Amino acid sequence: MQQYYSGYHFIGANHALFNPTQCIFFLSEYATNRRFKNGVLSNNLQSFQLLDENVRMGKSVLHVLGSLKEAKLILMQLFSTGITRVQSHIRPAMNYRNIASPVHRTETTYHESWDVTLSFMYYHGMIAFSQQSLKNSSPREVVIPNAICSEQLLPLVRKIAQTYESEMVTFLTTPTETNLQGIIWSILGSVELQNEEELQSVVESAFALFCNSLQSPFSIKVEESSDKAKRSNVIVSTKKDICIIEFKQVKIADLKEYQFTIILNPFEYQLWCSQFKLRTENELLQLELTFQHANNFTVSDHVNQAIEQVMIHGNLEKENNPNKTIHKFVVVQVFHPIIVKKVQ
Repeated sequence: MQQYYSGYHFIGANHALFNPTQCIFFLSEYATNRRFKNGVLSNNLQSFQLLDENVRMGKSVLHVLGSLKEAKLILMQLFSTGITRVQSHIRPAMNYRNIASPVHRTETTYHESWDVTLSFMYYHGMIAFSQQSLKNSSPREVVIPNAICSEQLLPLVRKIAQTYESEMVTFLTTPTETNLQGIIWSILGSVELQNEEELQSVVESAFALFCNSLQSPFSIKVEESSDKAKRSNVIVSTKKDICIIEFKQVKIADLKEYQFTIILNPFEYQLWCSQFKLRTENELLQLELTFQHANNFTVSDHVNQAIEQVMIHGNLEKENNPNKTIHKFVVVQVFHPIIVKKVQ
């Protein structure tokens, strides 16, 4: 019962709470249904058999969740890493218009939309605070509380994974710049990211989700760097290959030419995206950055630094896996366009 019906941690509660309606269903079935009881005692019941259909998450609720911009990344993180984080706090009240059509495209409103989506999930019992986070005065870590919730969200997660399945198989079969770029754009879709940690997280989560939720023909291992000085962000390991991917992201304010640019509304955001899409890769690489003390430090220099990092890790991986082919990539997002470089 703890595995399937508990795990609800709320602010002010000292212990995880059980879902009372599901518990009543379980105890009633256990007391009156011999087959159900035998299934429980022999550990031979599927998750869906332990769910009271009367309190299942409604199709309309799941449909709304599937239509939310940030839900894709949130679910990918929850099912691949087991956890995600509220940017500020769970909203005490929500305007449906803000859920269905969130106002976007500044860092503040991006975080707002993220929290509104998590609030929607929270009030529908899909997520709860982690036990560890409740030790803080302002808890932010949220998790899927139990196996019953996971069972109901899994079809939506599989649907997300299937949207980039063909690109993933293509890349893992033939690890090229073009194929990696195809995966990234397929994964990102309409998701908009604020920093390189989020860029890394969404791609890392996608690889893990692909492996865990679909019948993948590949043996994939995804690791996050523990030593930032020596290790790259994401390592994807198959039976024959190891792909190392180093991520960097450049915001529009990081570019010297645009350092005082402030994007106030969705129209301006789309306008800037359109302008940046017109730039060639070479033009993007020549843009000067603001976050280095050296003069004339460009996106190209930033890429070269990432190449040095991934080269060091590639040599280490080759020593540890001499029979595998090592593929090294650098991924740099310059505001909106993505540059992918395969390092020879």
